[in-house]
Amino acid sequence: MVSVETVYETLKDLLNKDQKGMITPSMFNNYAQVAQMRVYSRIFDSVEVGTLKKKGGVDAGGGYSRTKVIREDLSHYSKAATLSDNDAIFSKPSDMFRLISGETAGALLMGFSTSRPVELCYDEEKIGRILNSTLSAPSEEYPVALVAGDIEIFPKNIKKLRIRYYRRAGSVDTGGTFQTTLPQYSYTTVSNIEVFDATTARNFDLPDRYLNDVVMEMAELAGVSMRDQFVTSYANAEQASLKQEQIR
Repeated sequence: MVSVETVYETLKDLLNKDQKGMITPSMFNNYAQVAQMRVYSRIFDSVEVGTLKKKGGVDAGGGYSRTKVIREDLSHYSKAATLSDNDAIFSKPSDMFRLISGETAGALLMGFSTSRPVELCYDEEKIGRILNSTLSAPSEEYPVALVAGDIEIFPKNIKKLRIRYYRRAGSVDTGGTFQTTLPQYSYTTVSNIEVFDATTARNFDLPDRYLNDVVMEMAELAGVSMRDQFVTSYANAEQASLKQEQIR
């Protein structure tokens, strides 16, 4: 995960170089939650860009595929859940950011699963046409779900739904309930000097490779006026230095 200490120290140096003054830990923590959400949302936007590149034949193959790399990043947030409701109207998990897929719960019979994939519909007008159709009306073999404030499945005799979804960045399962844990820089004061406190600090809930993105977002929020190229190269140097220290 992106180190909150590295981002904080990098941002302090950037502010000093740009003569913007100092940033306090409390200011940093306020900016951090905004920066995390911005970067997290852009990961999903990158999937669409990568898909278009792949269709256009300009995406590298194998391990160099942009789409593959981004989807590997998103796998960190992927979760599964089984929802139950007698009215076939299921509440979304409180930590859900985006739904991936759904299927009926089903069972195993003679080694074969009776679960069925659920078609996801996000258009209330379209679901109305589907329900009124004599050719494509939902059935237990071909169920359909309307995804809105809740997830409503058709036909209504389906009482359990298994879903896979992406959780929000920073969401933590605390024994069946979820809370958002935001990135936090913590410190203790030793001889009037701030010393990073790793025991209470929380890193950004983002893969390491998004360090540059986080630094640029934080710099923008803090009012740093400089080219992204400079911020990127500075963050790269900080990251390389940190890795060298870890090797030693």
